[in-house]
Amino acid sequence: MTAPAWDLSVTTRALERGNWPLLTPAALQGLAGPTEDRARLVTLQLAVAESMRCQAEGWATSADERLDMAARALPTAFRRSERGRCFAVLPAPPHDDDVIAMLVWRTARVIYREQRGLDEHRARLRPGRLSPHEILVVAFVEFLRWVECDYFLTTHHVDGRRICFEPRSASIRQRATDLCQLAEPLAGSIPAGVWRGSGTARLRTEALVLLADGDLVPRHGPGALPPAIPVRCGRVEAHRRARQRANDLDHDAPPR
Repeated sequence: MTAPAWDLSVTTRALERGNWPLLTPAALQGLAGPTEDRARLVTLQLAVAESMRCQAEGWATSADERLDMAARALPTAFRRSERGRCFAVLPAPPHDDDVIAMLVWRTARVIYREQRGLDEHRARLRPGRLSPHEILVVAFVEFLRWVECDYFLTTHHVDGRRICFEPRSASIRQRATDLCQLAEPLAGSIPAGVWRGSGTARLRTEALVLLADGDLVPRHGPGALPPAIPVRCGRVEAHRRARQRANDLDHDAPPR
């Protein structure tokens, strides 16, 4: 699918859905238009799309850096700084007739959502909170959300050379290590022995159980979001599959 060269609402909707492969420099080069506001929005959206690519590749720390840069490029009313970091904030939405301002607000809402998701990982993966095996389970959940259950990756002609589409030891351990380093930059690597002791099947099962037992989006804590914020399709699909699996197992369980 190619975005019409006159319609930035298409790319904004794509970011809301998590369809980052649609937002390539080539696809967006005609969208900047004659005004500075449009050019700034295109640059902003490319940074957000690149942060999502980093997540698919398993580099949450790089995604965090790009989101920080994107937040700094927002208008003053849409950002705040705290302890050297910049965060998107959500003032009241502008009037619908101010099209570019509304698209900037919606893009800021995506940045806010993605930053909250990373803050959820920061809190969960603080040193000493989880065992190495439990950290691998969290990483497997993220693999499901960003790769296996993200059908946009297979719908478009994505340059997937840096994305591991199979849950292999090295890629999941790298993802787990990077998530830990999001919470503690000096965190060490997850050793290969932890993977051998866990196994792909066990990790997948526990990841699906963790997904099914939780809400689609946390109701409380660092990852909580207002209900009106759209959720990425990959996250929705991973949660749906996990819940469906849990329901199927409950229905087919023998009577006690």
